[in-house]
Amino acid sequence: MAREKTEARENRWKRLFSFSALSLIAANLIPLIGALLLDWSVFLIIFLFWSENLIIGFFNVFKLILSQGQEKMTATKAFTVPFFMIHYGGFCAAHGVFVISLFGKWANADLSDFHNFIHDLFIDEKAIYAVMALFLSHGFSFIYNYILKGERKKATIKKLMMTPYSRIFILHVTLIFGAFLLIQFKAPEAGLTLLIILKIAVDLSAHLKERARFAVAKKP
Repeated sequence: MAREKTEARENRWKRLFSFSALSLIAANLIPLIGALLLDWSVFLIIFLFWSENLIIGFFNVFKLILSQGQEKMTATKAFTVPFFMIHYGGFCAAHGVFVISLFGKWANADLSDFHNFIHDLFIDEKAIYAVMALFLSHGFSFIYNYILKGERKKATIKKLMMTPYSRIFILHVTLIFGAFLLIQFKAPEAGLTLLIILKIAVDLSAHLKERARFAVAKKP
């Protein structure tokens, strides 16, 4: 029993200092740099983290396809993968509308031309680099943890279907509540910095829990 606790503790530390966890932290530091040096607004930061949901959904589709857990039948995947794409896509769209409607007015966002709105937000404000970093971070975790380390062997469709939603709920309720307080009380850059650090902490916790949930036991 004591040996198992020791091994569990060691595994937690290994996951915390794994390259995938460190790359996640590094990718999330780019919004922090944007907030401190490029004068990124609360709206841009929240919208950027909303766009990360699309990245997570993108890789989750491939996780569903490649999963080899209990529900690995092709017929099951033929239904669940399109269902997830439609349902999760609609969920993200509704969430995006909520973020824009709630925070867009404080940033004087012009939504009359959505194409220019996206261009101004991600190209002119240089936020595209943050999106690329988040994509590479999630992509590395997918290849290294899910493919090479064999998490797909333990991953089931039921667990994979729920994981992105739970992350969005916990993370974005925290972020939106914190951002709303920042706007209302007109907090300085320090407040936005704390908000991003809070996001990193919540995100890292979710990442480590997912690694523990799908970890494949090593053969003795």
